[in-house]
Amino acid sequence: MGRIALEDLIPVVRFQLYEWVTGHGLSSMSAELIAEKIGANVTGSFVRTALEQLEDLGDLKFEAPYGGINVLNSLLPAKLTPQGIRIVEAELKKPESKISKYVLGGLQVFSSVTDTYDIPASDRLVDLNHNSPEYIDVSQKFEAAINAIEAISIPEDKAEARKNILIGLRAARSLWDATQLKAIQLKIGILMAAEDAREFAADTMQRLPVSLLVEAIKSIIKLVLGMHL
Repeated sequence: MGRIALEDLIPVVRFQLYEWVTGHGLSSMSAELIAEKIGANVTGSFVRTALEQLEDLGDLKFEAPYGGINVLNSLLPAKLTPQGIRIVEAELKKPESKISKYVLGGLQVFSSVTDTYDIPASDRLVDLNHNSPEYIDVSQKFEAAINAIEAISIPEDKAEARKNILIGLRAARSLWDATQLKAIQLKIGILMAAEDAREFAADTMQRLPVSLLVEAIKSIIKLVLGMHL
């Protein structure tokens, strides 16, 4: 079998960290242990690349070294943040998500499995021109979407779900303030938060502002990365 692409490895690593917590009661894993559990010739160094991407997205943090030893973050055990846990739990509820497909069928379910680990576009830095009409449009739509989610009238049992959606949207909005982002931060860190918000608002009167945000982000991704989503 070929080697899985970085873009597909990331949700697999996220799931392995989640399973380690729920199945074993342990909070953190090393890259080498994750690679061993995934198998299929996935190396610890490649897993470390995925862990660093997940740290950039705010989905995990590296454990502080014992005794204050100064080592690279990527060599430390990693644990999911609350945001990372929420993403896995949400994806497990979707039969067509990458995590659900992996749980059912293993790595072979990914059509992007290749003979190389190198996916340069995932690690590519994207410049954001804060003065461009497209950037300003997305910024304005972020504010409108956040206001729309806050304005939804919901029962008490949905309050926690809305809180999590707002946390994700605001984190994505903070990422959007950067002048440079990795491509994967655009596609996962920002777009996924907006899509989750759109799903939350789907059956409400506030769905339009959130849907417009998703489409505006997709337009930016198409513009700067040449990708259709």
